[in-house]
Amino acid sequence: MSNTPTANGMLNKPAFGDADWNTTCDANWDVIDAVITRASILINGDFRINQRGYVSAATLASGAYGHDSWKAGASGGDYSFTQLASPTTITIASSKSLIQVVEDKNVVGGSYTLAWAGTATARVGVNSATPSGNFAVSPITVTGQSAATAMSVEFTGANAAGGSSLATNSGTLGTVKLEAGSVATPFVLDDYSASLLK
Repeated sequence: MSNTPTANGMLNKPAFGDADWNTTCDANWDVIDAVITRASILINGDFRINQRGYVSAATLASGAYGHDSWKAGASGGDYSFTQLASPTTITIASSKSLIQVVEDKNVVGGSYTLAWAGTATARVGVNSATPSGNFAVSPITVTGQSAATAMSVEFTGANAAGGSSLATNSGTLGTVKLEAGSVATPFVLDDYSASLLK
């Protein structure tokens, strides 16, 4: 008999009748799988690393980088913040956006869930380094991502949900996580030294 993947595809549940199957295990397998915390494929989702020294509320031109791995969208990406040693919340200015592209070598394919804290809205570029489609509130689950193909996320202010235009107001953003599967799990703080190497 073969094992079957759980709802979010992260564990294989033993098939009924297998030597490692029993009623208690079967009843709890999906519950256990749902609470397993998976790694984010985004870099610097907590905005702790700012090696370029981006200054809060400075002009960030299209394509320019602020905090590590985060670049301005087509209309610029100005944002404000108070830098902390712990996770930092930023505020994206009105009519601006921030993008992170995930390298193809970090993408296993299938379903992904994007979750974050704050009022910002987001969209995901499936199989693309350029996000498109409508913005939405957290969490967002996407399907159909090909393995070994780049993907991307874009964040703007709070009032863009349901449309493809940038928000005309600001939005807060912090503890961003993009993970394989269809369930959002808690944000996990990366080791600071390891994050600097990414």
